[in-house]
Amino acid sequence: WSETARGSVAGMICADLDDPSKRILRQCGALHALEIVTSTPLFLQLRVISPEQSEQFSALRISRSRALRKHARELVDGFGIPDHMLAPIASAWLSHNSR
Repeated sequence: WSETARGSVAGMICADLDDPSKRILRQCGALHALEIVTSTPLFLQLRVISPEQSEQFSALRISRSRALRKHARELVDGFGIPDHMLAPIASAWLSHNSR
């Protein structure tokens, strides 16, 4: 896809969203890109990124995951998945992890 096509698709997807929703979706996109780069050995093998950059990207992926954690339920709700299809930990994350 060309940059223009990607921009157009992103524009259509985000057209009706408010700014906080757009920000969260951009963070999800960045997290996805970091996941692809850090989990694909070919980037290192072809020296597209250095081992040091890979470590930095991994650390950034972890920090971005933590930043999105507070929006996890909102993101899941956006997909319309019924509560009965979610694991019990999804609705009781705080109580489950405070033990």
